[in-house]
Amino acid sequence: MLNALARRCLALSSRTGLSQWVAKSQWRRSRLLVLCYHGIAINDEHQWSPWLYISTRTFEHRLRLLHRNGCTVLPLHEAVERVARRDLPERAVVLTFDDGYYNFLVRAYPALRAFGYPATVYLTTLRCEHNYPIVNLLLSYALWLHRTEKLAGAGLPGLEDTDYPLETTAQRERVFTLLKAEAKRSRFSRLEHDAMAAAVLERLGEDYEWFVRSRRLTLMKPDEVAALSAHGVDFQLHTHTHTTPEDPAAFIEEVRKNRQSIREMTGSDPRHFCYPSGVYRMSYLPVLEAEGVLSATTCDPGFARPASNRLLLNRFVDGEAVSSTEFEAWLSGTAACWSSLRAACRFAPGM
Repeated sequence: MLNALARRCLALSSRTGLSQWVAKSQWRRSRLLVLCYHGIAINDEHQWSPWLYISTRTFEHRLRLLHRNGCTVLPLHEAVERVARRDLPERAVVLTFDDGYYNFLVRAYPALRAFGYPATVYLTTLRCEHNYPIVNLLLSYALWLHRTEKLAGAGLPGLEDTDYPLETTAQRERVFTLLKAEAKRSRFSRLEHDAMAAAVLERLGEDYEWFVRSRRLTLMKPDEVAALSAHGVDFQLHTHTHTTPEDPAAFIEEVRKNRQSIREMTGSDPRHFCYPSGVYRMSYLPVLEAEGVLSATTCDPGFARPASNRLLLNRFVDGEAVSSTEFEAWLSGTAACWSSLRAACRFAPGM
């Protein structure tokens, strides 16, 4: 999120015509903006986590802004090739979606289809097959839903026999951290993780099975992935369990399992990768190269350029917390210009 000074600078750029000048410049034309989305809210998820989620209304407005600003939305594979060839069209953009949530199917895809925009889904595959709510998301969301209450900790993993207030973000984070720590210490299996989530929801008075049925915080199922792939949605690599093991051998095994699962669902051979949670290590690059991966995206804000390392491509992560002013500034390129200027001033002698 921009600070007040940055917002004023970007607003001034728009009023004076600087944004339009940058948008039409050769500087912008030589750069590719890769946009990153996670969840499109089915209900109120964007209020719970405005960095992770964006409302359907705001997302549809983003697509209108892409059209209004004259952006060319490219498929990922074409965009990566054209960056290298230095022949990008004006205001080139790629739309990417991490993880493969069910909300992509019911919220994002209909909007994308209405605009005719291509999209890439970086799909983590374990919970496609084991199709239950993502435990960490469900716990965090449920605690937020009951933020005016207290959680009785007796009998819950990692919690003491006391009441835990949930009013503040810090209080909820404390409970969430204790639950996660116990699951890690006890090496919970997938089923044990699910059982822990069900126990916490029951204690809060929520129906865990309703969340299972509603698909609120689940990934798409294999048949849903297959159907979307047949209609042109591009599915690419994101590891099997959404983890990034430090050991390169364990990491690449995650990628191989992920690739095999996507092949089975779509019949295609995924060759592009996204680092889960934006976590990457330089030791990953040679093993991804050897595996035939053509590009890999991070969550570091910025543009992809001909000089960029194709296995460390920048993306801008969009969400409900991002204003329309900031979003349009990234489309034009002025946001990156201001970021570079601030960095140069910070390190200039005497500044």
